[in-house]
Amino acid sequence: MSGVLRWSEEHLRAHQAKRARECAVSDSVAEVIPYGTPIKPPKPRDMFGRPIPALLESDVLPSVLAALRVHPKVAWCARMNVGAMKVDDPKSAKGYRFIRYGWRGMVDITGQLKDGRRLEVEAKRVGNKASDEQDAFMQTVNRNGGKAFVAFGVEDVFRELEDAT
Repeated sequence: MSGVLRWSEEHLRAHQAKRARECAVSDSVAEVIPYGTPIKPPKPRDMFGRPIPALLESDVLPSVLAALRVHPKVAWCARMNVGAMKVDDPKSAKGYRFIRYGWRGMVDITGQLKDGRRLEVEAKRVGNKASDEQDAFMQTVNRNGGKAFVAFGVEDVFRELEDAT
């Protein structure tokens, strides 16, 4: 029996216990995830097997802004920043205070159409969606005669503004 790999009883029991734990975990996952539930597709990879970096919102925003600036129906548009920062304030008890700029729900780009209506655009990468506050803000703009939408790329800008009358 030379050249035959044999396990000791101890190693065999350890292996069997490990397999039993793995099966128990997979069975419990099957109970939690119902049959037919879509599973995330694998991340795209290049020809060498390395993951391809996902397009970021910071990659989408400049192209959407550039498309808006050259669109014939857009009078003007500008990037809007939202956030808060701590500034020194010697009069404050803490020695600093927070300043908020923009407001919750403010979208990335604001502007005006040539017919005088307000224009609001939220740039997102594919797969993401606007926050609830942003969605409410865009609905308010659209309800009151403006044009607000989410753009995942330049195509969305031209498609949305094509029917803007």
